[in-house]
Amino acid sequence: MSLVINDESYEKKEKELRKVNYFINNELKGKMDLNAYFEKESYKDVKKIANNIKLIDKIASSFECKFIIDVGCTNLPYLLELRDKYMIIGIDLNIIERLIDYDGVWYIQCDLDFPNKINLPAKLLQTSMILCSNAIDKVKNKGYLLSNIKDFMEYSKIGLISTLDKTISSSGESIWTIDELKKILKFYDFNLYFIGVSNKNEEELKGNILCIIGKNNNNEEDIIYDLVSKLNVMELMSTL
Repeated sequence: MSLVINDESYEKKEKELRKVNYFINNELKGKMDLNAYFEKESYKDVKKIANNIKLIDKIASSFECKFIIDVGCTNLPYLLELRDKYMIIGIDLNIIERLIDYDGVWYIQCDLDFPNKINLPAKLLQTSMILCSNAIDKVKNKGYLLSNIKDFMEYSKIGLISTLDKTISSSGESIWTIDELKKILKFYDFNLYFIGVSNKNEEELKGNILCIIGKNNNNEEDIIYDLVSKLNVMELMSTL
């Protein structure tokens, strides 16, 4: 059985969301140029402006995760340094050949701009951390991607989503304000534990919205609240 199947319910949900006008219609932007990731010095620059790997590691280890699932694959180049601790799974349309040659990296090919349901085993998701770092900015049909993440959170205990803040970012890919994103997550009935504005590094203006989400109908909420309360505020706000 294929891991990726068409799901008409995803399409229905997307249409319902557009009816309530949470979206600004925006043509799909071009994918980022990945060539720079493979030059040693450029790779250092990418890591500098990308995710706080230590924080991702800290959260994943707190939940005893064995897998980190990168939806949209914007994290893959710099998640490589965690592949000795976790199995890394990338989900996207375009296979990044030189990245998946590494041991400890799996890849699921899926067009996130179509209502494709990604059927990952519950046992795998139960020990997985879900990441979606600005991939939602790149796809046109945001609801398909959100539907998959919502389904993952039926079993996964922790997920991090980031997207550009429309009121701050100068990028044409920014879609929502923080209040609009809250409405989106409520529409999909996500278990939202933290939402705030973050920055990519100390030099850049804060331009991302960071969300920490928990398992659907979570009966173990205390561990997430405890984690968020104990994390250094500046450390949390500088991730994704």
